[in-house]
Amino acid sequence: MATQNELFASTIFLKAALPLTKVILEYRPKMAAKYKGLNGVVQFIAKDEAGDIGAYLQFTDGVLDVKYGIHEKPDIVFTFKDVKTMNAFFAGKPAVPSIKGLTKFKLLMKAVNLLLALKIIGRKTPPKKAEDRELMVRLMLYLLPLGISQLNKAGHPEISKFCKKSPDRTFAWSVNGTDIASYLRMKAGNSKAGRGKYTRSKPFVEFKFDSVDGALGILLQTTDMIEASINRVLVIEGSPEYGKEIGSFMNTVGQLAS
Repeated sequence: MATQNELFASTIFLKAALPLTKVILEYRPKMAAKYKGLNGVVQFIAKDEAGDIGAYLQFTDGVLDVKYGIHEKPDIVFTFKDVKTMNAFFAGKPAVPSIKGLTKFKLLMKAVNLLLALKIIGRKTPPKKAEDRELMVRLMLYLLPLGISQLNKAGHPEISKFCKKSPDRTFAWSVNGTDIASYLRMKAGNSKAGRGKYTRSKPFVEFKFDSVDGALGILLQTTDMIEASINRVLVIEGSPEYGKEIGSFMNTVGQLAS
């Protein structure tokens, strides 16, 4: 049976990371064009004594939707012997699933290409191309608030405790000179992540990066935080105490996804 940490990690992969495949197609139009007219369902499923868990990619005339759960009639199924193995697969580690539906070769290759593209968020070094660096930052800043929110809903002890005692507050992330922005709203145990600027009120805490490259240095932990603050590579507006708490939750998401 899966451990609690393995289940938390699967929450990050299936409910926060896998949905980012839609963002990849949105910001890579040339790639998206190759999916035109594609139909089919690709299921990822991990066996577990407490009940199998999974998520699937559903293509309808080239439009992608990502859903959590088990589809009744998938065209292709990636089956993992346990949750730990599935987590390893999505983390880019050696893990071999059994695959049913290999005759649906085109659908299989399109799904594999998306999974390979998603690996950009697991890189340890910045991509060479500016457009890839921007996409990497975008995906990571979408992943972090969504991951925190999903862990809250999954009952992660520290995150849920923090959220339960939180009044209506919004935490935000943004990169100067770009439209890259995301936010996390918390209130009395409830949480919701979103993309773009939060405009209903001023965020309680906002992490403002000076540039895409500046953001990558901090997100990849190759830039010293104190030095980054002094040089205003990262400006944290709002309560330093709560900024520190959210920063620790960001690390939790990163550790579970590694």
